Order: sequence, then structure tokens, then C-alpha cells
Amino acid sequence: MSSTSFETSPPTVLPVSRGENTMHVNEFEGVPVRSKGMKTEDDPRKMIEESTEKQWGRIEEKFKGLGGKQTYFKGVDKVALVIDLVLPANFKVPDFENFDGTKSPENHVNTYVRQMQPYCTDNMLMHYLQRSLSGSAFKWYNILDPGQIKTWD
Repeated sequence: MSSTSFETSPPTVLPVSRGENTMHVNEFEGVPVRSKGMKTEDDPRKMIEESTEKQWGRIEEKFKGLGGKQTYFKGVDKVALVIDLVLPANFKVPDFENFDGTKSPENHVNTYVRQMQPYCTDNMLMHYLQRSLSGSAFKWYNILDPGQIKTWD
């Protein structure tokens, strides 16, 4: 086998004229470098930064519109229905049939309570109900005000 070696030359910097100012572009990286005398507002890095900030602003506005009023990043005490939940030793959450809001809510709650009965406390019923919900029923559950729900009843 023969060994082939390659020589590389340093990157060539090409001048690019922009009116009275000159900007140099590194041909390998395509990174504009501002020359002396170039106005700050013409600095490509500054323009990219400003464009990115505008895009993030638009994304944040879209997210705000998804959930109505701002509800992101609340503490556990603000969203949990049960704060001080104590689980029995060796507790395993039963597999629930998910309720999506299209069938009888009464039947779902009855089945849910029967599955939880061996471990049943009000706090556990409230805490694990969310694991048995999907679709519009889950969305409804997530907009409940935890401060208004004190017991399972």
C-alpha cells in the first residue's frame, strides 16, 4: 500500500464589495468578517442575531395563544390536585382503560374506583385519575383549578 499525503493551503480570504465598505468572506467557512469602516448595522452577525430574536418572539407568541392565558412553568403546588400523597409499600398502578370523553363517564368512574379499591384513598383516586384519561377528557382534567378540588367527592 502506498501512503498518499495531502497538503492543504490556508483558507483564502476573498474581498466582497458592499458599496463603500468591504467585507471579507472566508471561502471555507462562509463566515463574514467585518472590515474596518463597515457600519455596525451592516454587520451580518448582528443582522442574523436580530432576525433570530424576531423569530423567537413570534414562536413565543404562538405558544401563548395555544393555551389561552399563560400557564407554563407553574410549581407542583399550583398544578397538583394532591400534594402530600403517600403510597402503600409495593404499590403498582393498575392498567386503566382510557376514557376519551366519548363513552359514559359514570361507567368509567365506577370501573376506575373498582380498580383502585384495594389501595383506595381519596388522594390516590384524585392523583391517578389522570392516568385513565385521554383526548378531550384529559384536556378537561388539565384545565381544572387545583385550588377548587379538595376531595374525591
